Amino acid sequence: MLVEAGYERQATNLCRRMLNSSSTNDGWFNGVAWYFATTENPSNRDPALAVELAKRAVKINPAGDWNTVGVAYYRLGDFKQALPDLERGNGGNSWAFFFLAMAHRQLGNADAARQYYDQAIQWMNEHEPQNPELLRFRAEAERLFDPGARAGAETQIPVPPAAK
Repeated sequence: MLVEAGYERQATNLCRRMLNSSSTNDGWFNGVAWYFATTENPSNRDPALAVELAKRAVKINPAGDWNTVGVAYYRLGDFKQALPDLERGNGGNSWAFFFLAMAHRQLGNADAARQYYDQAIQWMNEHEPQNPELLRFRAEAERLFDPGARAGAETQIPVPPAAK
């Protein structure tokens, strides 16, 4: 809420204090990491902070949400590092499948990318066809698979580190 209200620095400072604290609230770390990696407004994202927060969450709870770690690395542009975490955290749903598809696509693994994309679409159609977050991820994946598609202002596709 702080970021959405324009208090980015205060939000970041709070996160840094939590990272330096002895807090064992893995749910808090994971939730905030997910926000900083996936919030609808790309200018409110902070992938580097998201990685730190997500890694703290799984350090506290190794059986926790590794998908968030993978998504944070994906947003950071580290597609190679994102894959093992996404695979480890793959909950068999579209939240995992879309990012697995996009990471594989970014790395040039066309067959794996297509397979995960198809799984994401199938799962989404069967379980959450109108979920706004999944609709955003689907649109982002479609733009990545078809670079000629008109990219919306709401989603920014990361640039591979080698292309920067």
